[in-house]
Amino acid sequence: MILAALALALAAPPQEPAAQPAPELHGYELRFRGNEAVTAAELEKAAADELADLERHGFRRAEVDDAAFVMESYYRALGFPDARVRWRTRVEGDKLIAVFRIEEGPRCALGRVRVRGARALTREQVRAFFVPPGSDLLDGGPYYVASVVAAAPAGIRAAYWGLGYLDAEVEPVATTFASDRSSVELLVKVREGVAYKIRRIELAGNEQLAAAELEEILARFRGAPFFPRRAYELRTAVVEAYGNAGFPDTTVEVEEERNPATGAVRLTLHVVEGPKVTIAGVDIRGNERTTAAFIRSRLRLRKGDPWTLRAEHASFKQLFATGLFRRIRLGLEGDGPERILAVQVEEAKAKEVTVEPGYGSYEGARLELGFRERNVFGTGRQFRTELEASQVGWSALAGLTDPWLFGSGVEADLPVFVRRRREPSFTREEVGAALDLRKEFGRFFALSGGLGLRQSNVSALRVRPGSKLLAENVQILALDLEPSWDSRNDLFNPTRGGLARLQLERGLDVWKGDLEFLRARLTLARVQPLNERETTLLAGGLRTGVVVPTGSTKEIPLQERLFNGGENTVRGFEEGELGPLDRFGDPLGGETATSLNLELRQKLGGNLWSGAFVDAGNVGKDTSAWLDDFRTGAGLGLRYLLPVGALRLDAAWNLGPRPGENAFLLYLSVGMAF
Repeated sequence: MILAALALALAAPPQEPAAQPAPELHGYELRFRGNEAVTAAELEKAAADELADLERHGFRRAEVDDAAFVMESYYRALGFPDARVRWRTRVEGDKLIAVFRIEEGPRCALGRVRVRGARALTREQVRAFFVPPGSDLLDGGPYYVASVVAAAPAGIRAAYWGLGYLDAEVEPVATTFASDRSSVELLVKVREGVAYKIRRIELAGNEQLAAAELEEILARFRGAPFFPRRAYELRTAVVEAYGNAGFPDTTVEVEEERNPATGAVRLTLHVVEGPKVTIAGVDIRGNERTTAAFIRSRLRLRKGDPWTLRAEHASFKQLFATGLFRRIRLGLEGDGPERILAVQVEEAKAKEVTVEPGYGSYEGARLELGFRERNVFGTGRQFRTELEASQVGWSALAGLTDPWLFGSGVEADLPVFVRRRREPSFTREEVGAALDLRKEFGRFFALSGGLGLRQSNVSALRVRPGSKLLAENVQILALDLEPSWDSRNDLFNPTRGGLARLQLERGLDVWKGDLEFLRARLTLARVQPLNERETTLLAGGLRTGVVVPTGSTKEIPLQERLFNGGENTVRGFEEGELGPLDRFGDPLGGETATSLNLELRQKLGGNLWSGAFVDAGNVGKDTSAWLDDFRTGAGLGLRYLLPVGALRLDAAWNLGPRPGENAFLLYLSVGMAF
């Protein structure tokens, strides 16, 4: 036995050392080889989700493979049909190294698109289906993208359906590449078939509404191209017409008859009208803070009114516009000709606290604190307080707003304010109150105006004696009027649209008023995208104003004069220091001021934009110098878009510096210059 055990021991294979555990990875590094047309940053951004998964799931090879696939797809979407992205990985220390080897191949331009068999669509209309979204002609495009070309026949077929060609067929696209694959020609073959059109529309079951009352709707469809959705559109239009006539239960079934030889379509509408309804009462539900009386005041339907779909929709919009409710549901309850209008609401938060830090090159650090109660005593009226402090001043405001004065569409605002600000040549102090009215007319136009009373004081004068400039404390009673047109798509960071505003103010030498004057200010601004993706923008602005004494007033006090220059007007000049100066170099302001701005904005990626600008402007001592002595500045800048405006860094050069002026200035601020 002993000898047998010894023999077995000698015959056993030697034991191998234990395998070393794989090192724990704590990060990754990407390396790119062969990419020339696309930067590494672009490729990483394209595969951002896959790279996030790479770190989340422990640096597996599967996520590297997914990232390579996405990068390859990105190349092909840019017009590189032969692009290949291969990869390999290795471990260096505690990092995974992923190396992507890229074979870009030629970028393939989209050449001629030949179309056969198409009569209802032009060659240009067909070609548009092969142009990738966002193609930029300035980049040499459009380019060939295989996925776009593959999807084009379905899009062309859908376009034919919209024209009534329900039997249209589009063959797969034939491609012919140039020998170097730098361009491609396409051949599209179409079999259109017959065009179906609605020739006759008949009504059945309509008793309360005669065909003549529905004729305007029927005429819109008669003779139109037919496709299956047309029946739904016609049914919806007729049901809506009955709803606006007071019939909430109307149903309509559409019967189709098609003639495949001629394309003629006959539609028969079978109508079940139901009763005409009157509001027997209004039941408000879900309101906890908001009074039922306020909710009823926003409704277009009251007890005894005939119900209409139009009035119900208007009631919903009126309630939604208050901003007091998260959810709103309106509906009729009961059967028969008299029913209850049930209004179910879910209230939103009424109190709001805001904290907004900011910065300006002249103001320095700035902080704004605000509190708003949007539903005072459940009436929909608003109370707000605002505090603002910066390195050159502070302000405080309390205001009460009634968005629907006396139940109308006029907004009334009653602000009370106090503010203090150090200007370059003096310190301005104001205490006052106002009554402002505002009404919107449609989506873009608004008209506001009001009456204000304020005490305007001037102190800490830095204008030296001998300037012959009036500097005194005055009490101002003024009427103002402001029409405006604003079509910008975003208040803080617009990419398209314009603003036109005229501000008029008339100082009155009556009651508490010491100063009689006329002030006017015109603002025009426009942002125009230069490409489809709105990543290149041209922005322009004009601001011009005048203030002149009238009646018994002979001169405008220093603190009420106009000033120009700085980060938001004419860059290249210090704040308020463009225009007339005293012999010591302190700004005197003037009766007129104008600034012109032109800026080219280019998106760099994410929220980061660049800008190149030219500004010009002046200050006229009086109206005779309105257009005299224009000064110019130009520069470059960066903008990082934030929800409250752009964080803006501008470098500006004074294109004609005078003695005592800086030739170069750097500005850091929040918000676009114009």
